[in-house]
Amino acid sequence: MLLTPELFLAVSAGLTVLGSFAAWLLNLSARLDRMDFRLTSLWEEHCEIERLARNAWLLQIRKGKTEAVSAGVAEMRSPVLVLEKAKNWIPEELRASLGELYSGLRRKCGPGGDVLEEDLWSAIEESHASAIADALYIQHGVRVSEGVCLIVAAAVAKDEFEKLYTGSR
Repeated sequence: MLLTPELFLAVSAGLTVLGSFAAWLLNLSARLDRMDFRLTSLWEEHCEIERLARNAWLLQIRKGKTEAVSAGVAEMRSPVLVLEKAKNWIPEELRASLGELYSGLRRKCGPGGDVLEEDLWSAIEESHASAIADALYIQHGVRVSEGVCLIVAAAVAKDEFEKLYTGSR
């Protein structure tokens, strides 16, 4: 087979295209490596922020437990026991809503799964924070921190779950 000028031009054009494609792939590979490094860095930052947020929650709740005992709304036991008088400050409609919230969290955990306290506090904070603050601050004049409000609300949520789904109490 003879190499005609037309065939030579077609082969050289094909090799040029292949060379350009190979260079593009190498450039893409380098860019993907840089992107992977950036994504890894972002993930590490996200994990650090989550850790700091969890520590802030735990600090707030630890302070809230101490404050709850000092304010007379809880007793120091293991775990801290919220007194019935404080639980009764939460209105009935809010009590039922807290029980449903806790039930939903338990369903997400699956059979036999335990709800982490931080998840319960976070869910209460997201959905009921102002109503709980109104019930404790405005209706009953109790001046306590948000941590105490969350501790009382979490105790009510668990009690309501017990009443609704196990028939106890």
